[in-house]
Amino acid sequence: MGLGVYVEDQMHRRERPGDGVHHALERLITLSRDDGLLAHIFKWGDTMFNHVQLQKLDIEVQELGSKNPGIQEDADLVRSAIESAMRKRGYIWISGD
Repeated sequence: MGLGVYVEDQMHRRERPGDGVHHALERLITLSRDDGLLAHIFKWGDTMFNHVQLQKLDIEVQELGSKNPGIQEDADLVRSAIESAMRKRGYIWISGD
């Protein structure tokens, strides 16, 4: 699975959040709950999280990192992208293969 991860502002201007976020997100997805937002990322298409969903996603990623210390660095990296999008009142756009 190859995911492209982007932060978009309200005008949908897109930027890459930084090196390694896509790999970190892929690792988090493998450990996600079936009922969480991470589990609903479409591996072969596009997924977008809006400002309200980002707040829930941030909590989910934080909890996942807390319960799995081996991926705390991945959780922190993904959370930094989420927080960037929230500061812009924007979106996280994920492009699957």
